[in-house]
Amino acid sequence: MNLKNTQLVGRSLSKWLISSGLIIALLFLIDLLFIEDTLLTPFQEFHRCSKPIRDESTGITYRLDLKTGKAYAVDKEGNLASFDKDTGELRPLGPQRKNWIVVPEGLIYTHPPISPLYAFFIPALSFKILLPLSVVFLFLVLSVGIRRVSIVAKTATVLIFLLLFSIFIRASFAWLRHGFKEMGTEFLVYENEDVIFDVPKVGNIFEFLQNYPEKIPSLSLHGSHFPPGYVLLLRGIALLGGCSDMTSIKAHIGLFGWIILILGSTAVIPLYFITRKIFDSEIAFAAGLIFTLVPNSVIFGAVSMDLLFAALALWPVWFLLKALDNKGSLLYSFMAGILLALSTFLSFSGLVLYLFMFLLIVLRMSKERFLLCLRAAIFTGLGFASVVAFLRVAIGFDFLETFLKARELESRLMSNVAAHFHKKSISELWLYTTWGNLLAFAIFTGFPIIGMWLRALFKGISAGFREMKASLSFLVATFVFVLIIGVSGIYHMETERIWLFVTALVVVAASGELSKSRLQDFQRKILYLVCGLLALQTILFESLLFTIW
Repeated sequence: MNLKNTQLVGRSLSKWLISSGLIIALLFLIDLLFIEDTLLTPFQEFHRCSKPIRDESTGITYRLDLKTGKAYAVDKEGNLASFDKDTGELRPLGPQRKNWIVVPEGLIYTHPPISPLYAFFIPALSFKILLPLSVVFLFLVLSVGIRRVSIVAKTATVLIFLLLFSIFIRASFAWLRHGFKEMGTEFLVYENEDVIFDVPKVGNIFEFLQNYPEKIPSLSLHGSHFPPGYVLLLRGIALLGGCSDMTSIKAHIGLFGWIILILGSTAVIPLYFITRKIFDSEIAFAAGLIFTLVPNSVIFGAVSMDLLFAALALWPVWFLLKALDNKGSLLYSFMAGILLALSTFLSFSGLVLYLFMFLLIVLRMSKERFLLCLRAAIFTGLGFASVVAFLRVAIGFDFLETFLKARELESRLMSNVAAHFHKKSISELWLYTTWGNLLAFAIFTGFPIIGMWLRALFKGISAGFREMKASLSFLVATFVFVLIIGVSGIYHMETERIWLFVTALVVVAASGELSKSRLQDFQRKILYLVCGLLALQTILFESLLFTIW
């Protein structure tokens, strides 16, 4: 590569890093100047403890500090307390110690997470880091050969490679925190709070769905805020493993973890098709590599149910793009609506995703394409409504009542959280949650990706958006979508995990920057530079931060 091309690489990289750095710095500055309680919180204390020990006389389960020998347990109010083994008395550690977490390794932390992230500074530095490093290096080396033939190779070959890459990457990074046998123990961190604790409550599936709105208040903390899709999926895994109660579920928790990891990793398949539809097969392959290495895709993609939602939620986007490019195909539009409804059966974020799809339709609309886009919007809605109607008529599941009940419980919970921890109402914390949402999402999406995304957007603005092609409309739709859901108040933090489906959309939009180069050598170097930077950020985050999922 000659000097001119080298300078071109340097200038492009500088723009990406500067633009991403500026946006992150701006959000942090706003945090510092205007928003309270969002800066790094200093350590209070932590304890490396034993596995749970049950006191037979009191029935209290406690853990011993391996250094001091002191015992710690959780009182009835859910606060961390010291436990006197002689008297059986629990002594609360005080209001400043209400932030605690118990992880499978037997570690109790009593300091708040690093706001605005839901992450605890718990380093896990050891030689185990060599495994994810080796996997990243091996697959990136192999990808060179796959990439060269990505244009002519069979689609199945490329997808199998990307899927294996996704599975091995997530498994190797998850191994940093626990062994392969303990995959899925994240579900058990908070006793009776995760959806998995609702599995024994399902019973007859049809009766469970018919009475779901009434059952919601009796479900776990997380289960009461979601449609029944997740718990039914976990119930299916339980039946596969012969699990009938929580004891057997805990004994086979690895089965749950590995299946969720594999299913979530399939998100790279619709992402590939979406990117290929907008650009070409080579850029689609690059987008698949990039998404597999994005920090939140790796860190939260092992056993988090959010990547599982993304794996399903990306399919309606692809079908909608097919509809908009096939003379408003009614079949593709209808399928987009059906798949959107199925994804909403997992998470109500499916309703939010419809906003993105609507933005795509509007941005592609013109005088010549007005009827085409209108038909796409109508038949997508009809596809969604047909699934809701079928579930209501055939099974008796009331989607609307479920949504209203879950929304009511979530609003009540968040109001209590705001009052308890911040002494404010949810509306008074709007600025806090808005900037927290955007900042957490930007950090975990990865600095190189945010830089590429913003650079593409700035170029579109400077060009005046003169021609709204498919790639440009997708780019603008992602930006407007992120902005709207960020300020809407729908989400209250943890967007670094919950917005995994949004990260996938941003990766597709940002990947267009790789298609601007006329120099194949330049494009290849930039791609692997981005992948390397993402891998480095992901390794640092996974090694230093404990995020539960």
